[in-house]
Formats: sequence, C-alpha cells, structure tokens
Amino acid sequence: MNRPRRTTANYIETSKQAEPNRDDTTPQNKEILRRRKGTTFHLRSRNPVAAPTHVPSSSGIARSQEGLHDGNNGQHQEQSAQQVLTKSHDFPDEILTIIFEFYSEDRYHGDPWPLMHVCRRWRRAATYARRIWSRIILPDTTSHSSRRYCGYEVCHTSNQLQNALARAAGGPLEVRFEFGRSDTPETPSRRLINVLRDAKAYYRIHTLSVMGNSAQQLPSTTFDEFVFPELENAYLTNVPPNLIERIQRTAFRLHLLELPSYHMKDLNHDLSAQKCLRNLHISGGGVLSGSGLKIMCSPPGLVALSLTACRITLNKTLSIPTLQKLTLSCATLEGDLKLPQLQTLNMSYSAIFTTEETPLSLPCLATLEMYGSKVLYVFAPSLHTLSISKIPKAQSYDTMAPLDILTEQLIKPGRLSPRKLRLRYSVVDSKLLIRFLNELPLLEEIDFGDNVPLSKGFFEALAGCPLPLKAHLEPGKPTCPALKSFKLSLHGIRNDASEKIMMKWPHLAVQARAKGQYPIQEALIQEKHGVQWVSML
Repeated sequence: MNRPRRTTANYIETSKQAEPNRDDTTPQNKEILRRRKGTTFHLRSRNPVAAPTHVPSSSGIARSQEGLHDGNNGQHQEQSAQQVLTKSHDFPDEILTIIFEFYSEDRYHGDPWPLMHVCRRWRRAATYARRIWSRIILPDTTSHSSRRYCGYEVCHTSNQLQNALARAAGGPLEVRFEFGRSDTPETPSRRLINVLRDAKAYYRIHTLSVMGNSAQQLPSTTFDEFVFPELENAYLTNVPPNLIERIQRTAFRLHLLELPSYHMKDLNHDLSAQKCLRNLHISGGGVLSGSGLKIMCSPPGLVALSLTACRITLNKTLSIPTLQKLTLSCATLEGDLKLPQLQTLNMSYSAIFTTEETPLSLPCLATLEMYGSKVLYVFAPSLHTLSISKIPKAQSYDTMAPLDILTEQLIKPGRLSPRKLRLRYSVVDSKLLIRFLNELPLLEEIDFGDNVPLSKGFFEALAGCPLPLKAHLEPGKPTCPALKSFKLSLHGIRNDASEKIMMKWPHLAVQARAKGQYPIQEALIQEKHGVQWVSML
C-alpha cells in the first residue's frame, strides 16, 4: 500500500485535527504555528530542518561567502565530501555492477560476499553482477574447510557447485582444480569434474588452474569430452592425462599458458596452432630438451617467455623471432640464442653463458635487469636502462660476477652503452665503481639506493675536483660528463661513517659540477623509504 506524500501543509492540517480546541490567536500558539510553517523535511532525513525566514541581500550573501571562505573551509569541505558520498545512493544498478566487477578483480580482497550484507539494493546489484561469482575452487578432501578463499567460492559438494554455476548464469568462469596427494575415485575433486561435464560448464571456462600431485592419477578419459572455446589463461602446475591435448585442439583463444618443466619431456605436442598465445611460463625444475624446447619455440606469436628453476643446454641455435620479454628466475641458459626482437631481459639468480666468439646479440634490447645474476658477452647497442643488484665480492659460478669482471667483459669492449644505471644492494669498492662509470660516457641518469655505501673519493670523481672546492680552483672533467639526473637513497646504509659521508659530500659534488661546464639538471636525496625526496640543487 502506497502512502501519500507528507508535506508541510498536511503536516500542519494533521496537527490542527489533533488539537481541535487550540486557540491560534494566543501569542504562544501563534509562535508555534509560525515555526511549523517555516519547517521543511529533507529528502533523506526524518528530522525537520528550519527554513530561512528571510531572503538575504546581495551584500549579506557576499559577507557570508567571505566568512565561509575565511573561517569555515574545513566545514565546507566536509559538507562537500558528505554530498559526494550520498550521491552514490543515486547510482543506477548498472553502474554499481561495474564497480563491483572492478572490486572483484582483486584476488586477495575482492570477496563478493560482504557486498550482499550492505543493503537490499547492493544485494540486488551484486546478484546481477555475474562476473564476481565466476571464481570456483574444486578442492580435495583435506584443503579449504571454509567456503571462501581469496575471492573464490569453495565447492565441496555437487549441490554447492550447481548453485555456484547458477549464480554465474552464463558468465565466464575461473575454475581451479586441487588434487590431493592420494586421491581416490571417490574424492570430491573427481566427482565435481563430472558435474562440470554434465552441465557443459567447460564452454564458459575463461581461466583454468590445475594443482596437486595426484593429477597424474586421473583416468586418461577424464577430459575427453571437454572443449575450451573461451579459455584464455591456463595455469597447469601438474598436467593431467589428455588435458594438454584437449587445450591444444580446442583452446584457440589461449593467451597465457603455464607448464611444468619436469613433465614436458613426456609431452609430444607443439603449440603451433595457438596463434593467440602471447605468454608462456615454464616452471618447476628440470632440464629442457627435445619436446620441451619444441613446445617453447612453437607458438607463432609468442611475446613473453618466463623460465623458473630450469636449465637449458642448447646443441644448436635456438631462435624465437617474435619474443619481446624474457624473464629468468633461478634458471640457466647455455648455447646460442637468436632473439632479434627482445626488448626486456629480467634475470633473478640466473645466468646466461655464451662465448666471446659467439656473443649474445640483442639488437633491440632496451632494459636489462640483473638481480644476483650474470650475463657476459652480450651485444646490445640500443640498451637504455641497466639495473644491477646483489653484486658479489668474488667470482662465483651461480651468482653474479663482480664489478671488475663486468667492466672487462661486458662494458669495456663497447657491447653495452646504457643511458640509465640503477644500482641496488651492492657493497662495491669506490675505485671499481668509478672505473665502471668511466666506461659509460653516454650515461645520463644514475639511481643509487638500498644499501649502496659510497666514499668521499666517489663524490670527488663525480665532481671532477677535490672536495670541498677551493674558491680559486675550477672543476675539471668529472666522471659521467653527460649526467643529467642523480638520485641517491640512504636506505639500508648500516655504517654510520658511510652515512655521514653520504649526507655531507653529495651536495658539494653537485654544486661543484654546477660551477663547471657539467651541471646536473636533477639531483635528489632520500634518507629512508617513505620520506620525501629532497633536492640538492
């Protein structure tokens, strides 16, 4: 039943009916009636708000605005923020649905269930946002006692899975299989595969993840009826029988594929038909050879390749003409590589071994990042950014080469000439560092930070003269004459003497360069993380 809208007029009329014997001619009742006539109701509040009894003049408005600007800025900003917040109630359901979908993209905080408990309208909008209900886990008997995990809905029974598929209502699905160590044919993870098959939900799978050691124990016919026309991302830490073959034959929209290296020797399939595949991740440990290298090189449009905890020894030249980004983590490559379009090379505790006779030629390489890694005999004429971290003090096979060897084998022959240098987590001798920088005449940006102690001798080389600069002396040619930007962070400096040196001499070095013919356009220093950068100019 719809109630009539309550206005000030019927409010006053109701009040008169409730008090039939009231005399409005008395001064007290006249004042009550005058106040009620000047009362209005806010749209979203039950409390009456007194309306103004007079219209202010233009000069009064100006004075009020001036007073508000001078004394009530904080209150005015608070009221403006409150108005903005209340406008969210006026958003249509379609806008709320889009906001909820963006919120659900956070894998760790995008749980959709709290949205259902805010209000009825949010519950209705969340119900129609199909994408936020797309994440489903099919667990084994021992994992995930709760129904939620990192934004996923954990389905232990067939009814729970059917309800989850109904909530997604035709939208894309993100399915994660978790197989225990000793699954039997009666465990939930295997029974729920049959529910997916009977509901033909595999047509809607957008992202597929397979985890667990017992995936190899599945019957070879488990995925025979599965097709993946919408599959774009596949994370297979364990490859069940016949699954990679079904993906190869039916997932023609696949963009990202992760495979374990220790099972690739048993795979006899290539990915030449996957023309949309752009990202390939190979992880898990082992030696890649034979069919593994065939799978790695077969995608015709591969752009990014990631190798984790694996070793590749090449007997012949390996060529990936379309590759633009290569990421190595605890990996080793030996042999002749041809990567003509590679632009970014990220290495973490990894090594690339080539010979001086056949150096690694990377004509398009723009960024080289080495974290506790080493790569020697590289020719990269287009390199712009060189990032080095964790430089050791001595030569080692499985860690990065020391700075003197990098200077002799990587920089000095003219194979690299970067414009920007980043140095992190490295305790190096200042003389070796100066020698290293002298081989980089085109260097324009230097960024030192996170435990890189420097001596006074380094800053004197940077200034081109002894510090402090005498009034009658002029600076000579400094290290890095083309330098335009210098950033220095004191975070992680554990030696008090080094910290005092790095607090005193950088400013004088920058001022000395400014007096000469080699000024620095930007010079910043930071005492620790989270603190604002301070200019030294």
